[in-house]
Amino acid sequence: MTNLIDREIIGRSSIESYKLIVSSPNYSFDILKNTTTKIHLFLDVLNESKLFFNINENSNVELILISTGNASYEVEINIERDSSFKFYTADSFDTDVSITKSVNLKGINASLYAYEFIPSNSSSITGAFKLNHLYKDTKSEGIFNYLSNGNGVINRDTISTMEENTFNSDSSENIKGLILSETSRIDAKPILIIKCDDVHASHGCAIGTINANEIYYLMSRGLTYNDALRIICKSLINPILREINDDEFLNATKPILDKTIGE
Repeated sequence: MTNLIDREIIGRSSIESYKLIVSSPNYSFDILKNTTTKIHLFLDVLNESKLFFNINENSNVELILISTGNASYEVEINIERDSSFKFYTADSFDTDVSITKSVNLKGINASLYAYEFIPSNSSSITGAFKLNHLYKDTKSEGIFNYLSNGNGVINRDTISTMEENTFNSDSSENIKGLILSETSRIDAKPILIIKCDDVHASHGCAIGTINANEIYYLMSRGLTYNDALRIICKSLINPILREINDDEFLNATKPILDKTIGE
């Protein structure tokens, strides 16, 4: 795993893994056209920064982004025509931060599949995830899973925008959140901004506490309370873990999940 600063990503069929210490204001990465690649990017955010990713035309890119640290950051991703982008991201911060992720679908047949996992047990995490449709025949799907414990607060907006002349575009948002303590909170707002007819846009949001009957059922089978809680919380992200089928992502998210649930 090597440091990656202001460099061009050249597509390969293999997995590329990088560790980036974020201490400068801006970082820009270009994915060349006609590229197929899978990238692991681990961020240690020390100072407020903004990352730019440009996915050039006719590319197929999968980005796994894990971020930790003590400062807010932004990500802006531009997807050009005939390109597909899968974006799996998890954030774990012990301080109050704002995290904004914006994806711009800029060309015909540009598509996005995004998954965001944010847990918190002591900090306030705010910001937004923006799905911006800027051209016709674009598609986006976003799945957002949040987990709050202790004094953790998660306040996130997921915003799908259909600009003018984005005919035949499709966008969906699906938010799920689990609140594990009386002092934790999740405020998640799915937002649709539609400026064009002849588009498809949908959203859903389900946030609640742990079902006591589920805990009771698992404990009646011999599990401790914490083990039962861990199984239920892991079920929140298991569908994505199975879909990614990536050991590095699994190994990175497990301690994040365990820290949030506690012993």
